[in-house]
Amino acid sequence: PQPFRPTMPSRPGRPLFADVSFTISDQDRLGIVGLNGCGKSTLLRIISGEIEPEAGSIRRGRDVRIAMLDQDAGARVLRMLGQSIFYVSMPFFILSLLLPVYGRQIGAEVIEIGLFFSIFHVMTLLLRPVVGWGLDRYGRRPFFIAGLGCYAVTMAGFAFIGQVCGIIAARIVQGIASSLVWLAANAMVADVAGEGRRGRAFGGVAQAN
Repeated sequence: PQPFRPTMPSRPGRPLFADVSFTISDQDRLGIVGLNGCGKSTLLRIISGEIEPEAGSIRRGRDVRIAMLDQDAGARVLRMLGQSIFYVSMPFFILSLLLPVYGRQIGAEVIEIGLFFSIFHVMTLLLRPVVGWGLDRYGRRPFFIAGLGCYAVTMAGFAFIGQVCGIIAARIVQGIASSLVWLAANAMVADVAGEGRRGRAFGGVAQAN
């Protein structure tokens, strides 16, 4: 049980609530209803221990563990996704412009330059079903981080690659990275975006590309 003694948090000039006293027992299911700004989130943060009340006290059970899902967590995840994809896509875009020129400098034939791009898309296409299965089984985050890591390694590796076969190998790894990053990112958008704003969330993440 979790007795809740009278508390009084306030905003400048006005209290949010006062003389609140209740007990939350095992198996209780409670709903807090009120207008915007009336103190619902503040009350939950006080109960969770994130902030302290200006008056009163809270006594939590000895074995009680409190978990709280922030209502803005989804927005933070979407911002993180957008920023990560932007930082990956910018050098990737520059690479796509310079790759044909660099390929000619190292003696690549026209067909081989075409292979630089086609092998990337072939790998992306082949891996999508496998990556999708893995996302459902093992979660999104490991695949997203692995994809970012593959991108970083290959982009750094281009500074030391001077042969056609090396570029083709790097593009294969980038195709794998693309499958990991984009499928994981799209799955996370679907997970955290509300039903009424999924289209806008997908558009925002895609725009970062």
